[in-house]
Amino acid sequence: MGHDADVAVIGSGPAGSAAALRLARLGHHVVMIDRLEHPRDKVCGEGLMPHGVAALAELGIDPPLQAQRFRGIRWSAGGVTAIGVFPNGSTGLGLDRRAFDQVMCSAAEAHARVTLRAPLTARGLEVTDDGVAVQTDEGPISARVLVAADGLHSQVRLWVRLEREARGRKRYGVRQHLRLAEGRAIEEWVDVELVAGAELYLTPVGPQEVNVAALCERDAAKELKGEGGSSGALARWIASSMMVERFEGAQAIDEVRVTGPLRQVPSGVVADRVVLVGDAAGFLDGITGEGMSTSLASAALAAEVVSGALKAGSRCDAAALAPYAEAHAALVRDGRRLTEIILFGIGRRWIAERAVRNLARRPELFDRLLAIETGGAPLSSLGWWGLFGLVGP
Repeated sequence: MGHDADVAVIGSGPAGSAAALRLARLGHHVVMIDRLEHPRDKVCGEGLMPHGVAALAELGIDPPLQAQRFRGIRWSAGGVTAIGVFPNGSTGLGLDRRAFDQVMCSAAEAHARVTLRAPLTARGLEVTDDGVAVQTDEGPISARVLVAADGLHSQVRLWVRLEREARGRKRYGVRQHLRLAEGRAIEEWVDVELVAGAELYLTPVGPQEVNVAALCERDAAKELKGEGGSSGALARWIASSMMVERFEGAQAIDEVRVTGPLRQVPSGVVADRVVLVGDAAGFLDGITGEGMSTSLASAALAAEVVSGALKAGSRCDAAALAPYAEAHAALVRDGRRLTEIILFGIGRRWIAERAVRNLARRPELFDRLLAIETGGAPLSSLGWWGLFGLVGP
């Protein structure tokens, strides 16, 4: 039976576009389907960590011209600030998702073996003995394999029965872009501050533009529906922060947007003739800021495994795609464990404040945490003494 393409990719964000481009370069014909055209918006912290910057360079893609480099993370709590520097002089990038997603999609679409179908909504999926058929308003699109890059609340996960209810705290994200007052300097750090009810983030994403975001627990998220709605809640969190002076004279570029719950833990990342990449493959929390970087890495792993299976003449059942599941588990293992440790501390304010105080005293420990977060060192390198150094007296 003939197919429209070797691989169908649902989603043209960074994960989907990176997977499509890599598969095309490996010699496969790819059709990329998305319900929206670019540019489009997404709630995101918009910080690409150094290992994500390296993945972008490996793809040969230049970041948007307005992207801003940052050297590390600046954490504040209880009136104390700690600064962590990325390893080996590496830097991250602050990227407006509207521009970044368009750059990624354009790079994939420019390849002769990639066809973009957008706007086109995927309505369902049929998995057959020799491939998949994606049901759309314009008829079915068939391929030998499907790469699902359809985001945090993936429909494909539901269709292939990999969806399951995530246990643990339900947290939500809030985001708005602001243009700082003339003359206000753009910092070379991503700022994170623990305020009453939320963690507040400030990421430089343009010459005079910042992404201000907040992560909060479900109880605090009720404020998003209270007086003033989400914009009122974000304004109150900003007003209570040590960063408030930096926002004087700032102008809103867009409306406040909300997403969540953030924690999504599917039962697996492969099914017969289907692989999940990016946020569709699971997401714990935005607190470590590695979502985009992990998405690019997962796309690379998926492309390698899918290409190998296709070239071997495999039917691409779950067993043939299992190496991707193993590689993905190894990719996210340390990051997720570190995220859970940080979330445990954030849920107990006295622990968080003590940790920031100790990180300010021992910046080398903060640097080591950033090395772990960016894939430059294993979590085991922290050791028990490192954990004690975080929360000890």
